[in-house]
Amino acid sequence: MLKVKYGRKEIEFRHEIDENLIEGFISVDADEGVVFRTPSISDEEAKEHVSKKVRWINEKLKLVSQNTIESVTTGSRTTYLGKNYYTEIIQDSDVKDAKVLFTGSKIEIYMNPEVQDKQESILIALEEFYKAKAYEKIMQRIGRQIKNTGLNPTEIKVRKLEKRWGSCTKANKVIYNYEIAKLPFSLMDYVIIHELCHIEVKDHSKDFWSLVSRHVSNYQELEEKLNATRF
Repeated sequence: MLKVKYGRKEIEFRHEIDENLIEGFISVDADEGVVFRTPSISDEEAKEHVSKKVRWINEKLKLVSQNTIESVTTGSRTTYLGKNYYTEIIQDSDVKDAKVLFTGSKIEIYMNPEVQDKQESILIALEEFYKAKAYEKIMQRIGRQIKNTGLNPTEIKVRKLEKRWGSCTKANKVIYNYEIAKLPFSLMDYVIIHELCHIEVKDHSKDFWSLVSRHVSNYQELEEKLNATRF
C-alpha cells in the first residue's frame, strides 16, 4: 500500500496498472478502500497525482463509511436522483404491505400496520420503486443518446446487477442496474452512454475509452465519481 499525507492524516491507497487505460482514475470503496488505476506509470508519479486529490478522497472516505444499511424510519434519508430526501412512514391499511411515493420534496412510504416484518417490506417496496423509476428515467433519456452515438441496442433491460452499473451482451442487449435511479442525471447519462459504447467495443480497451471520450469529454471525472458511489 502507498501512502500520501492529508494534514496530520495519512491516506493509504493501492496502485493498480492497467495497460488498456488511456488515463488513470481513482475509486473509493468501503471494502476496497482507495484504488488508483492507471496506465503504466511509477508509484512516485501515482503518489504525486493522488496527493492532488486528497481532499476529495477524504470526503469520499467519510461518505462511504457512513453509507451502511440502517433502518428506514420517519426522518431517515432516502437517495433518489443524486439527492438524499427526507423519508416519512405513513400508516395505511389500504396498502397490501408497503408502497413508496416520491412527492417532489420527500419520500413517503405507506405501510400497512398489520405487516409483521416492516423493514423487509419497506426494502422490497424501495426496490420496486427504484426499478420502476430507473426504467422510466432511462427510457426518457436513452433515445437521445442512441441518436447522438449512432449505437442502437437490440433490447433495453433494468434489473438487479451485482457490483456493476450496467452490462452489454454479445447480442447487444444493454442491461442497467436499477440502482441507477439513485444517481444524478449527469452520472445516469454517463452510464447509459458507457453501455451503448460496448455495442461497438465489448472490452475496456484503449479503443473503448477512445470511443467513450468522443461522446463524453469529461468521462474520467464522471468515472471517478461513479466509482466513489456505493450501492
